[in-house]
Amino acid sequence: MSRMRFVAVACAAALFAGCGGGLKSIDISQQAPIAVVGFSMNKSIVQKDKAPDQGPGLLQKSENYYQHHQEAVEALWSELKAQYRDLCLGAEVVDIEKVAADENYQKLTKHVPKVMLGKDIAPGNSVLVPSGGLNYISTMDKDKLEKVATMFGAKLLMTIDYSAYWAMNAGLEINGIGGGAGKMWLRAVVSMYEPGKGVVLVQSFEESSDEQFPVVQGIMLSDNYAKGLTSANKKLLPKIKSYFEAQKSKANETAAK
Repeated sequence: MSRMRFVAVACAAALFAGCGGGLKSIDISQQAPIAVVGFSMNKSIVQKDKAPDQGPGLLQKSENYYQHHQEAVEALWSELKAQYRDLCLGAEVVDIEKVAADENYQKLTKHVPKVMLGKDIAPGNSVLVPSGGLNYISTMDKDKLEKVATMFGAKLLMTIDYSAYWAMNAGLEINGIGGGAGKMWLRAVVSMYEPGKGVVLVQSFEESSDEQFPVVQGIMLSDNYAKGLTSANKKLLPKIKSYFEAQKSKANETAAK
């Protein structure tokens, strides 16, 4: 996720908190059916704290430039499809593939470029989504979220927005150019939207790959992205589930008082 998008999500949560004394702990299993309706990964994958990738040059094809990025997105998407029911604590859910395959959903959420001065400035321009999968939906787009909730009769909507970077783990860095080995890092911003109310949860999670990958002249080859980010995601998804379980316990404790 780009810094601007992350700040936007954080600001939305802050505004909601200002209206209700803070985002309350919620038991997602009591707000079923749940529909996972948004999924994306930021296109820019660079070394930690470095400037965002500017994308392909004029003579480069976007699909070639982002080939390995897209492979990582597909791998993350496959993992989510296999685990989203468990992630939702066994609550009633809308089938995630049913959502992705719905023609009305695709028509409503599919990215439509808005070009200004040669650049796409429409929401979602900086992310990749899985082929035939879910699309990016901004948690600030209330109108779109309300329509999606109505489509599937969902009482709670979930969006997951990934971003990634790599960090040196061993080696040397001279004049900002590193050589050695580094790990991939994956961050997920999970948001929950309740129809008629708005954003009720925003939480960020982060994990690293188990593997280290070669870094040569300050570059980690992109063909390592899918393996590294899949490795990180295998630790990240259980962390998200544990967070939901902790939220459930807190919500129940509060209700019992």
